[in-house]
Amino acid sequence: MQNITYTLYADLFFLENIIMNYIIISAASLFTNKILSVKSNPLPRLLGSIIGAAYALAVVLLPAAQGKILGSVFGKIALSLIMVFVVYRPKKLALMLKELGIFCFTGFIFAGIAIGIMFLGVPFSITSGGLMITNLPSGVSNIFITAGVGYIAVSILINSLRKVCDDLRESYVSLYIEFDGQGLWMPALIDTGNELRDPLTGTPVIIVERSAIKNIICPEITEPDFFKDNFLGPHGNGTLSPSWAKRFRVIPFSSLGCESGLLPGFKADNIKIKGNYEFPCSEKTAIICLYDKELSENKKYTALLSPELVA
Repeated sequence: MQNITYTLYADLFFLENIIMNYIIISAASLFTNKILSVKSNPLPRLLGSIIGAAYALAVVLLPAAQGKILGSVFGKIALSLIMVFVVYRPKKLALMLKELGIFCFTGFIFAGIAIGIMFLGVPFSITSGGLMITNLPSGVSNIFITAGVGYIAVSILINSLRKVCDDLRESYVSLYIEFDGQGLWMPALIDTGNELRDPLTGTPVIIVERSAIKNIICPEITEPDFFKDNFLGPHGNGTLSPSWAKRFRVIPFSSLGCESGLLPGFKADNIKIKGNYEFPCSEKTAIICLYDKELSENKKYTALLSPELVA
């Protein structure tokens, strides 16, 4: 079997790694900025790149035993943690782990692209430490090919992520509900499945957690069984004050397991909806139907709006 020898130019190898590390860190910073709203400065990114390049050079130049230890999984994890700390200076462990995950994910993207280029016939060699070394004089061009393709891939992912995030943001609005001069703001979700209307007037319906507006509704209807006992039951007597009785509506609905249900609600004196970005604050008319359970497990919203109300 023929032995193949390679000549490693330490200075060029070190410089190539600084450039490639800086590109990967910069790409990872795009992700951290978008996902975690964490920015990094050029100088820490350069310092992190130098640390990574020094590590790669040490793996190659140190004796085999030491090189294998540095190039082990634990060595690479330690290096990644150091680079992330230098670049971002996180103050919390949880944030650092998130930044580490994004950094590693970005590195995997670039590594996959480099391997893809290798399979296309570009000369590479793999050291025992897992390092990929380009054969000169094609090394610099390979870096720019990998960097270019990598940035395109990262940009596509970030644009897709941005679109998803923007769609999610646009689904959440701030809702103001007012009864008898008392009102409050609450987080609400635009629910495309909410097509409920008042059958008499066609007014859209908003589903609201009872506990979220208990401070602005009359005491009689704060109890979950009030409607069942006073309006929907066989012996209902409708003991509401006149001002609330005139607001009272019964909204028919159908859902899985309930094909013909009735949902009690009240016509709000005033509602306002304020969205993200340039969404204007608009005043609308709606029926407020009270819901006895939680609409969102993480409390991100306490009301469900009909899309018609924000059209």
